[in-house]
Order: sequence, then C-alpha cells, then structure tokens
Amino acid sequence: ARVLQDVRYIIKDHGGIVTPTTFLFERKGRVVMEKQEATDPDEYLDQAIEAGATDITTDDKGRLVLLTDPSETKTVGELFANLSSLVIEELEMIWDPNTDSLVEVQDEEQTKALEDLLSALREDPSVQEIYLNSTEQF
Repeated sequence: ARVLQDVRYIIKDHGGIVTPTTFLFERKGRVVMEKQEATDPDEYLDQAIEAGATDITTDDKGRLVLLTDPSETKTVGELFANLSSLVIEELEMIWDPNTDSLVEVQDEEQTKALEDLLSALREDPSVQEIYLNSTEQF
C-alpha cells in the first residue's frame, strides 16, 4: 500500500492523473532467445508457429523474441528452443500495449515531461517495471 501511495504521489507531482489503465494493455508471455549472428525471424517462423508462439520479432539487440499466451510462456520457450537449437535467455510476463490505444507524443514539452516522470519513477526502489503505451520509446 505504501508503494502505491508513493507512485501516485510521483505521478500527481508530475502533473499526471492516476486512473486504471489495464484496458490499454494485453498480458503476454515474452521469450527472448540468446543472440545469434544475423538472426532473421522469418527463418524461424515455422518453428515458432509449431511451438505455439503468437508472434516472432527481434529486439533492439538483434535477439529473437517470441510472444505467447502468458500461461504457455515456459512451454512455448522450451519447445521452440528444442526445435530451433537456440538457447533461452529470458522468460517473462509483460504488458504489451494495444496498437489501437497507442498515444503519440506531440512535442518537446510532452517528451520532457514524460522523461522527468519516468526518471522519478525509476529512482523509486520499489518500482520494478514501467510499461508505456506511447509510439515513442523512452
């Protein structure tokens, strides 16, 4: 309860409003595979489908990323690793923003305000993860 109070205070202190937002996101499982040279998701599409993944992409580090149903994350990851001979680096549950609810940051002032808010949230030792539904990465 104290953590929630602290987060609410930080958000309000930076001009935000605290409201429920879970409808803006979808809960998904995320499996990140160990980086390989020149990994192309299209080459692994058949194995990903067979393993039960709902999507396959690469992240900013060039690693393969599988998205799954949250309850099947470990199963899909292990099956994909067996089919592809790749090694699992991370298994986690995430909140993926819905594409129809993404918000575009309009100007430098909004960007600065968001960066300040995110910095304040990251400084709180109780905050573990932050999920955004903006079109820009912060």
